Amino acid sequence: MEPVFVNGLRKTDADTMEIAEMVLNKVNKSLVTLVEELGVQAVGVSGKDGGLLKVKKKYSNGEDIGFVGEITDVNPKILYDLLEKDFLPIVCPIGLDDEYNTYNINADDAACAIARAVSAEKLAFLTDIEGVYKDPSDKNTLISELTVSDAKKLIGDGFIGGGMLPKLNNCIDAIDNGVQEFIFLMDVSRTAYCLRYSQTEESEQLFLEIRRRNLTMSNNIDKQSYIDEAEKELLHTYNRFSLVLDHGEGVHLYDTDGNAYLDFAAGIAVCALGYSNEHHKEALKAQVDKLLHTSNLYYNAPVIEAADKVLKASKMDRIFFTNSGTEAIEGAIKAAKKYAFTRDGHAGHEIIAMNHSFHGRSIGALSVTGNAHYQEPFEPLMPGVKFADFNDLESVKSQVTDKTCAIIMETIQGEGGIYPAKKEFIEGVRALCDEKDILLILDEIQCGMGRSGEMFAWQNYDVKPDIMTCAKALGCGVPVGAFLMTQRVADKSLAPGDHGTTYGGNPFVGAAVSAVFDEFKRLDIVSHVKEVAPYLEKKLDELVAKFDCLTARRGMGLMQGVECSLPVGKVSAEALNQAL
Repeated sequence: MEPVFVNGLRKTDADTMEIAEMVLNKVNKSLVTLVEELGVQAVGVSGKDGGLLKVKKKYSNGEDIGFVGEITDVNPKILYDLLEKDFLPIVCPIGLDDEYNTYNINADDAACAIARAVSAEKLAFLTDIEGVYKDPSDKNTLISELTVSDAKKLIGDGFIGGGMLPKLNNCIDAIDNGVQEFIFLMDVSRTAYCLRYSQTEESEQLFLEIRRRNLTMSNNIDKQSYIDEAEKELLHTYNRFSLVLDHGEGVHLYDTDGNAYLDFAAGIAVCALGYSNEHHKEALKAQVDKLLHTSNLYYNAPVIEAADKVLKASKMDRIFFTNSGTEAIEGAIKAAKKYAFTRDGHAGHEIIAMNHSFHGRSIGALSVTGNAHYQEPFEPLMPGVKFADFNDLESVKSQVTDKTCAIIMETIQGEGGIYPAKKEFIEGVRALCDEKDILLILDEIQCGMGRSGEMFAWQNYDVKPDIMTCAKALGCGVPVGAFLMTQRVADKSLAPGDHGTTYGGNPFVGAAVSAVFDEFKRLDIVSHVKEVAPYLEKKLDELVAKFDCLTARRGMGLMQGVECSLPVGKVSAEALNQAL
């Protein structure tokens, strides 16, 4: 028997109704069993029981669709009786008309009617599709935010059809009838998008938040045993917090105990798309099925596509993909030294770096990191590095000699305390480099990829580097970095045999980078940063004004920091202990 749907409603004749009632009651009892297994007392209830759901024949745009009922009255007494006895009612969406004929009821209609009858504070719907599309044939038209008025317009214009039509109508009906919070879980078979509406005096808006609660793991994982094992087996190079993370959705991370955490740091500036972005995941899965790795002696399409997108966004000319940000710094240093060697015909050139900078933990990267605490145990480091003060042009000029081949700095100092470069400083350094044929290397590993309000922080100043490094959000969780250069530098620097990598630029990371840039464009991430950054700045400034222990706020875009007079490690640990 082939099912027939009219405007999202199943056309139901007498025979179909009989079968549907049997199937629905079977599903109902299965749900009862599942709920009981979770330790909750549950009772299966038909809408026919106790006169719970009273119906009349429902027509779809005047068309008779058989034994499909439209709810006229709800008698919730049986529900109240069960709830009073601590039983969870699980309702089968079947009702009776005045002649005691049995009717099939759309489950969303039933849920909405019951919610109104019991004055429910919250109403949740579930479905197995991704959500609401303006054009169902185009997956890029998934609507992330939808007001009630917008929803009504979409329906009126004929953009919404099928099973989504009654669901969206019930969303609107629930809101209009006083349900305080409405939650719409979409695509629960895969990723659970949550369309949530909270009714306030200020707003009548449905908004999309990505969230999945996977609490089943909490029953199976002993957190402390994992931590104890890690402390025995992993090299102790990090002082880790006492939690074991299990999964993530959107801006939230979830530990093995089922606790949710708002990740303000995006995995240390890595997960710019949040966690479990569908396009990113699907691109990675597809590439795994095709080709993970190939030698760099051969071409591969994904990394070529990725290179094109990165170069267009950065306005640079050449790119070398690495496995990390530190490797990108190493490559940038080598490129600068080779450029000077080609220019002058000899080695022994020097690099100027900045005090309080951070560029990585390899020997080369440490050598240009302006923090003695990181350097001392690993000396002697790479020779020929001098340090100047960030945002002090005269300090930089005082270090320049005829041996200087490059000046390296972060466009926004990160580890040093979130200090953006001053416009006159970075412009002055650029002019100095142009005058002396010195290469300007800008480290965008932490401050790049949209965090500042531009794709790369130097674009806020319109000061283009000769060499640029990037990583972190470049792959949004996949280990990949890169150093980029102008054609002028490429013509006189690294040649075949000068530099290489086994894994860098493999098809897998190429697919990741390509997907990241696609999502940045689709979601217009950079514009969003510009839109919300003033709000973050305002709220942080208010905190600084309110609390004596907070002494300053600084940063650019969404790369913001607050200076604290208290030990930050202790503050973080206490916040974690209090589940803040």
